[in-house]
Amino acid sequence: MLTVSEESIIAASGYTEKAGGYNIFKSGIDQGGCCVKSCEKGYVRKRRWWIIPVFVIILPCMVFLIYAEQYYHSDKAVYSLLMSDEAVAVEKTEYGWIFDGPSEDDALIFYPGGKVEETAYAPLLHHLAGQGMDVCLVKMPFRLAVFGVNKADSVMKQHDYAHWYMGGHSLGGAMAAIYAASHSEKLSGVYMLAAYPSKPLGENTRNIIIYGSEDGVLNMEKLEKAHRYLSGDSATYVIEGGNHAQFGNYGIQDGDGDALISAQEQQRMAVEFILQNKSLSFDADGEFFSATVEGGATLLLDLDNANEDKVWSIIQETDIFASDYSTVTEDVSEFHIIALNDGKGEMVFQCVNADGTTEEYILRLSISRHQKKFLQIDTVSFKKISE
Repeated sequence: MLTVSEESIIAASGYTEKAGGYNIFKSGIDQGGCCVKSCEKGYVRKRRWWIIPVFVIILPCMVFLIYAEQYYHSDKAVYSLLMSDEAVAVEKTEYGWIFDGPSEDDALIFYPGGKVEETAYAPLLHHLAGQGMDVCLVKMPFRLAVFGVNKADSVMKQHDYAHWYMGGHSLGGAMAAIYAASHSEKLSGVYMLAAYPSKPLGENTRNIIIYGSEDGVLNMEKLEKAHRYLSGDSATYVIEGGNHAQFGNYGIQDGDGDALISAQEQQRMAVEFILQNKSLSFDADGEFFSATVEGGATLLLDLDNANEDKVWSIIQETDIFASDYSTVTEDVSEFHIIALNDGKGEMVFQCVNADGTTEEYILRLSISRHQKKFLQIDTVSFKKISE
């Protein structure tokens, strides 16, 4: 039982009765006469010190997640092109999607634009695969390629192609170029759609920039400065009437210019430029062979006969390509091989040496067809037939 004086002290101190005892003080003085208000503030301050660092960590994460989830969605029309047809097999993979066309040697690893749903590029990539270059479309973390620059490594481990190319649109193209800058030994070319490199690209790769004349997003000043990072084997193409967004199918992009051509036409031209700059594979065996592709569908073949001590002749022809010389004699060493149809074919040459001995060589070509009418020689092999 408390005395009157004790009750007065407790009342003045701000204690409250709870469950037969006395709970935390509110204000005033404790029984020893100490000030309790400052003690209360110190106690609360110790309990809440952790709130500030947690707030500093969580708030930016929440803001970023909200930002990342506000992205450009694919048009409904793309979904039919995520299905396989007679020309292209489309399959969902661990890294994204593969568009598997007739090519057995060439594949493009494609990084999508920033905050763009990756399937928005299905029309472009389906068309490209059907025309002779398979495509591995990579799905990026948070739809931002900056978080998946090295995704190409895992893609290459899952497929076996003779020629790998890097490419992408906008931010994806810039990140593809960053990957290519440090992995040029693995690549045959880099295709940047409405994008540019920020580091020097390898001398052994073909580096291509493609953008639309009405692009309102691409920084033209930085694009011009970025040309110093391109290797000697490079080219820039401007699609007249094209804009930034129409390399994909995701609607109108903020800040972009108005396109003067359709997305279908812009993508068709992009595919044409890409395939025009695809590397040609040469495989030669012997001292008397060199070749240069002219215009994509004609091979200028050089069989050395300068000393007039050899006689070359064609002893077996094929239906998909032909020669403008049936017999090569005297000092004639250059003639043309002309593509007639798409597919693979062989032509057999016989060489009669000065001592009367004969050798036979096989010329093998792989030819693809683009836009249903343009033929292109993709691979050339010239091998001596073993006896």
